[in-house]
Amino acid sequence: MKAKISTEQYLSLQADYESLKDQNAELSAKLEEAYQNIDNIMSQLDWLKKQVFGQKSEKTQYLPFETQLPLSGEDMPAPSMEGEQIVTVKEHTAHKREKKTYEELFANIPKEVKDCPGPTICPKCGAETKHIGWEDGRVELKYVPASFTLIQYRLETCKCPKCRIGKDVKTRFLKGEAPAAFLPGCYCTRELLAYILNEKYGKAVPLYRLESDFRSKGVPLDRTTMGSWVNEVVQAYLVHVYNAMHGDIQNLPVINADETTTQVLKETGRSPTTDSKMWVFAGQRNDGKNISMFMYSQSRHGENADRFLGDFSGYCVCDGFDGYNKLRKAILCGCWAHLRRKLLEVGGRKPKDQKEDPNELPPPEGKEPEGVAEKGVWFVNRLFALEHYYNVTAQPWDNCGVPADVL
Repeated sequence: MKAKISTEQYLSLQADYESLKDQNAELSAKLEEAYQNIDNIMSQLDWLKKQVFGQKSEKTQYLPFETQLPLSGEDMPAPSMEGEQIVTVKEHTAHKREKKTYEELFANIPKEVKDCPGPTICPKCGAETKHIGWEDGRVELKYVPASFTLIQYRLETCKCPKCRIGKDVKTRFLKGEAPAAFLPGCYCTRELLAYILNEKYGKAVPLYRLESDFRSKGVPLDRTTMGSWVNEVVQAYLVHVYNAMHGDIQNLPVINADETTTQVLKETGRSPTTDSKMWVFAGQRNDGKNISMFMYSQSRHGENADRFLGDFSGYCVCDGFDGYNKLRKAILCGCWAHLRRKLLEVGGRKPKDQKEDPNELPPPEGKEPEGVAEKGVWFVNRLFALEHYYNVTAQPWDNCGVPADVL
């Protein structure tokens, strides 16, 4: 027996159905939005864990921790035997280092031979012994510390016997001349200043430590005096080297540019904690030699780079810093390493069971990586592989054929 409903009841049920349908659509949309928010939050959490616990290297054969490692061995999960695989390790032979003799190790060090004579009288019978020959014994490595020598120039005084001809003619005296000073008005020699420059800039030894070292050796050399010598030699000699290198940089076809923060103590009108900028410009000359120059500035304004490069009209490879747009004639080029770094940050790494060579090409057909970020990393790796091929493997530029496996 079929139930009958009135028209009003039917319309009421129809209205309830439409209302429930709208509510279902609304709840589905909210649920989808919630899932999307959860995915975003998990992505942010993974990124934060990677920053705190993950490795900082950009080599993609290393992976960040997917989860935080337990702090004690008691919390470590039990090893699972599911899906156990037998891994065959390639047999290898341990490399045995060849032991070198003292003659080979110290071949470039001057040798001093000291003779150790044998007894002239036999201790048993008292007979006089006869010389047969010499035999090499043990060796010692001797170190002679640096020493100081005060050079005193004596000027000889002479007189000319011919210039004294009468009672009214005075005797002419002549004096010897000492060699010109390396720096006018100071007692610093080339050897001493070369040592100070090497210690300060080559070994990063502050002048106050050099001062203490000199005083321990009996030489009262003040740090202020040494700083003044450094400034004088820069203005007298090194400025010409700087100008020559600056000209080479401006004439290069391609340069790399970057900047980083630095702090300068006791800078006039500025706090010691104020950040300044150290710029670096590097390239390669036609003779194959690399050249790098540094420039200091108190700010990161692009006018500083423009002031250094001037009319440079080649290619400038740099990051996305907007200040390089101030360069008047340079052609700006983006850095693929910076792009690859960002792709790695958002998850463009290979699965755990795969290793990656920095110069490796994209995977064979049918094994393409998943995800936009990982594909981007593979694309940049392809460019690096081509660069490696042309720099290391390729023939001279008159034969630019690229093997099919590289393309």
